[in-house]
Amino acid sequence: MMKSARRVFGTPGRIAIAVAVSLSVSAGLYLPLGPVAYAKPAKDAGNGSIEETKAEPTALAVSLQGAEQSGADISVADKSPVRAAVALTGTNASSARGTVSYAVYSNSACTNEVAWAGPRLIRQSSESPPMRLRPGTYYWQATYGGDAKDQPSTSPCAAAVEAVQGTDPPPTCTSVRGEIRLDTEPGHIVVRNDLTTDLTAPQRLVASWNKGHHLRLTRLLGVQCVATRAASHFRGVGEARVDGEPGYLVRFNIRISNNKEETVRVHVSNARRERVAELTGSPTPGSEVIG
Repeated sequence: MMKSARRVFGTPGRIAIAVAVSLSVSAGLYLPLGPVAYAKPAKDAGNGSIEETKAEPTALAVSLQGAEQSGADISVADKSPVRAAVALTGTNASSARGTVSYAVYSNSACTNEVAWAGPRLIRQSSESPPMRLRPGTYYWQATYGGDAKDQPSTSPCAAAVEAVQGTDPPPTCTSVRGEIRLDTEPGHIVVRNDLTTDLTAPQRLVASWNKGHHLRLTRLLGVQCVATRAASHFRGVGEARVDGEPGYLVRFNIRISNNKEETVRVHVSNARRERVAELTGSPTPGSEVIG
């Protein structure tokens, strides 16, 4: 395996590293995604002036299909295939173009995403592919991207509900503990975690990389364990110090499979939302999941 490391000097508090091993450290500008802006083509009004085409509002309704049922609320057996379809309404709905995508959540606030499908062309078969979920209650939400004449829209969160019956509970976890330790040239990278979903309990997330850069979680702002069909994801966000300086934000995603930490990803950004480092790797033997 080829190993290499590069250190970039610049403004204090900003680090850029590239590591060609199973754990990577990279730097760059972090650009948060926002609403897509659609061009509104102008047309000749016939009197020498130019009239701007106005994008009209749209709305989405989602219906579910599975186990010989259809509607906004269905109940199916464990791992039964379920599809979703949308009905788009609006002034120009019959001629609308663009795409629709689907997300499935495990909570009615639509924050814990467990599955996603899309994009599908709205003018063709915009049905989602079949999804097979573990026992539990799931909330489907569709998003239309819009076009030049139609505004984007998102269906209400809890308007399409799938109940999957079964005896096996979905995978879950309440705390995780593990360690990444890799030698690179010329650096040495370590990430240790000892975290729990109880925000009142002590939390620990520390990391070091590139011979001298250190991160320490100072306050956990939010954490959750999200179940998927194949694994669980222990996700969270918190405040951190980097090289002793406050004002950094750290996000982590720990994939759990077979009751063991499988991969750990730690993303670090500064107060300007610029990415400082991203650490990814597989924990060393001895990691554990408790829950």
